[in-house]
Amino acid sequence: MKFVLVFTASFFYTLFAVNGIGLPGKDSTYDHVSQAILKRPKKSEVLTFTPDKTLTTGSLNPNTEAKGSKQQSLKFDHRFVVYEYENFKNGTTNPKQIAVLKSMKAPRSSVGPLTEENLAAFYQISGKKIEISNTYIKSRRDIGLNLIAGNTFNGLSATTGRVEYYLSKTMGDMILPGKSGKGLTSLKIYFEGGQKKNNLNVDEITDQFTFTRGSIGIGKDYYPLRFMHWGPYAGYGMEFTRQTQSQNLLSTNFVELGARMGINLRHNFQLIGSVTWYHLINSVLLNEAGDVIEPSYDYKGTFPDRSGIGYSIAFRLML
Repeated sequence: MKFVLVFTASFFYTLFAVNGIGLPGKDSTYDHVSQAILKRPKKSEVLTFTPDKTLTTGSLNPNTEAKGSKQQSLKFDHRFVVYEYENFKNGTTNPKQIAVLKSMKAPRSSVGPLTEENLAAFYQISGKKIEISNTYIKSRRDIGLNLIAGNTFNGLSATTGRVEYYLSKTMGDMILPGKSGKGLTSLKIYFEGGQKKNNLNVDEITDQFTFTRGSIGIGKDYYPLRFMHWGPYAGYGMEFTRQTQSQNLLSTNFVELGARMGINLRHNFQLIGSVTWYHLINSVLLNEAGDVIEPSYDYKGTFPDRSGIGYSIAFRLML
């Protein structure tokens, strides 16, 4: 049985109905890649970077974005696309996507002195260096799911599929207005499944074994560079297998600890490499009825290659 993960993705755009200012001097993606004081636009439906850092009049409550008569909260860890206008010789201009940001702080207030607490902040997850002039950003519909398909070699080797959800998207209420929540950004939970068939010699009999595993865990992404990310993770899972010629089931539970690194191929599509340490905890042998035959089965001794360090390569799609 082949393990197949089908990718289905749809992207929708929604306009961010505020104006603002500012980019910091530092280039680090976890500094304020964009600091914005928000003000009410006339007919504009985008947030525009301008170099004027003293503009504070006509302020709109920065914790909301207006769309008709509906008020929506400025969501934490939400994706924004940065566009830059291209100027052509015939005098026309065309917006070109140059970067993607995620929000990590909402301003405390849009009135009063222009302090750090009154600035919204973002961190960059893809694209080139952002220049202040001639750029604007739009809010992008962001459901917070990642779909991953790949292969694990060594350890609990298998063809794998993984679903990740950014739990950080639900943590906006934990962050006080004006305070940075970068410690909670890109925090995610995941579920991973894998399967592999292998011909092995056990008890002097060669037979085909089908190994199936699943795990659940938590991880976090860090963006030290604009084109890559890395992050640690930890999880708990179970694996079971049976021989073709036997109805007995071998089962073991395990913990997994590791780190992943991703390189952007596109703003929402990455090549991911992982290193994982698998530690088997307890193994049992069950009969066809599910009764325990041997409560402390030597799973590691029977399958010595299915533990220790595993390496994997995969592709990730962000929805």
